[in-house]
Amino acid sequence: MLGAKGDTFDFTYKYIVIMFICAIPVMCSYAFGQLLHSEVNIIQSVIGLTLGTVVNIVLDPVLIFGFNLQISGAAMKIMTIGTFIFMVFSAACQPLVGYNYGCGNVSRVKEIIKKV
Repeated sequence: MLGAKGDTFDFTYKYIVIMFICAIPVMCSYAFGQLLHSEVNIIQSVIGLTLGTVVNIVLDPVLIFGFNLQISGAAMKIMTIGTFIFMVFSAACQPLVGYNYGCGNVSRVKEIIKKV
């Protein structure tokens, strides 16, 4: 698995399993970030990514050393951040989609959803 052998195989396996589980929220957070960029809402996108970075800086040592989770803590941190950023971007995209739908601009809503 990814070239891991011997002592490193267990660490690699723990990390990869958690990363595969959290791949969907992480990919969705990037997709929503790009959607906000395409709609010229750069401030919301930058805020979401900055919050993700700050949470990353705080959670890394807390999960790895504080809760003694070692490599699993690092992987869980990525899952937590991906989900957090996904929720922030979802909240930022909701007014964009809701406004266009409320105005009866269904073609614009379909265009936005295709971009995601």
